[in-house]
Amino acid sequence: MTIALLFWIFALGCCGYAACFGGWEGRWFALIYIIQSLLTVAAAMGDFRWSDTNWPTFAIDLALLIALLVLALRTTRFWPLWVLGLHYITVSAHLASMMVQTVQVQIYFLVATLWSIPKLAIVVIGIQQDRRAGLAASPHERGP
Repeated sequence: MTIALLFWIFALGCCGYAACFGGWEGRWFALIYIIQSLLTVAAAMGDFRWSDTNWPTFAIDLALLIALLVLALRTTRFWPLWVLGLHYITVSAHLASMMVQTVQVQIYFLVATLWSIPKLAIVVIGIQQDRRAGLAASPHERGP
């Protein structure tokens, strides 16, 4: 429970920062990340195990991967590429679970969830670097 609360505080803080200072890219990321996180919580309330492919979570992570790909293709910023790359590792954990008969629960869960905090940290660091480089989004920039 404490870990979940800390995650939500960190996620909301990072997404809030992204939405306020990251231009359309930050707002788009914040929206899709919060939606994905809420859907994952809802999926976790269902009856599933991590001992084989977690289909609801895989579907949610795959949708996020596609949304991040669209974001990365439409921006000139680098941080969305890093976030996309880390999220691809998460999706790869799901794909790997499909290729084996039984999966060690701890390993599957760890690989599928480990990258959440680094993704959020990269968003904040990337936006800070963009702002330092004078690449702050202008109000006239259009998003997707």
